[in-house]
Amino acid sequence: MMRLDSCSSAPSSSESDLHGDSLGDLSDSSVDRERSFLSRLPRRHRRQSATSVSTNPGEDAYVMVLQNRQGLCDDLRSIVTSRDVCDVTFLVGEERKPVHGVRAVIATRSKLLYDLIVSHEKNRNKDSKRHCSRVKRTLYKLNCASSRRHLMKTSSTRLTIPMTSFDPESFQKLLNYIHSGTLSVDARTVIGLLNAAYMFGFPELRQACWDFALGCTARADNLSDLLASAKMYHNHKMTILLLKTIKNFTEVFPEIKNQIDVVDNILQNNAETEVIQGILELK
Repeated sequence: MMRLDSCSSAPSSSESDLHGDSLGDLSDSSVDRERSFLSRLPRRHRRQSATSVSTNPGEDAYVMVLQNRQGLCDDLRSIVTSRDVCDVTFLVGEERKPVHGVRAVIATRSKLLYDLIVSHEKNRNKDSKRHCSRVKRTLYKLNCASSRRHLMKTSSTRLTIPMTSFDPESFQKLLNYIHSGTLSVDARTVIGLLNAAYMFGFPELRQACWDFALGCTARADNLSDLLASAKMYHNHKMTILLLKTIKNFTEVFPEIKNQIDVVDNILQNNAETEVIQGILELK
């Protein structure tokens, strides 16, 4: 399993002041005074955490910089589990499983995915206006006093977007990554995430999934799960590129030789699908 974390809590060079590593540029007396003061604090005031604190006691302006990236990641990760906070719902896969998200967060992370949201919202607003107009006329004729409440309820319906191109588990992981910068990937979900990262513009995720998928070819159990997932995404560009690359490794990994027929069948299915699509476009 691969774990990708773009919101790492590991201290950067600017955060190393927490350990006193970057205090060497300051005057020794200032550093000693601060360390002496901190050492005299009661233990309850010197709690250790994932928070990074840096100070500059030697400067004229005594400033503290506080960073708690891991805490931020954990809080953002919990957003997608709170439906009251989320304002957009994707109906994923053939079973149309709901996957929730926050439009403002999505907008800052993926322009392509946000454009999709905006497009569906415009279409919904047009349909809603037509629907409200018909309801107004009908309720006016019936002299219904609840017309305003009905219209308000109709206009506040949550935005829902069909997402049939992906399986629910992979797309849920993508939404987790969008909101928190962290996700875990295994052989069953890497193909879906690889194609989603390509489609919605996450080059770092795409490269990580590509490398991990190639690594799955070294083990027979992982390769079986990988190819089972590839069958679901046989008409996606990144799947085809990956399988063609895997075929070049048959001399290196014997596991691929045992599954080469499966690889060829997936590629053949994609070729047939492209021919059918071409015929339909000509019509």
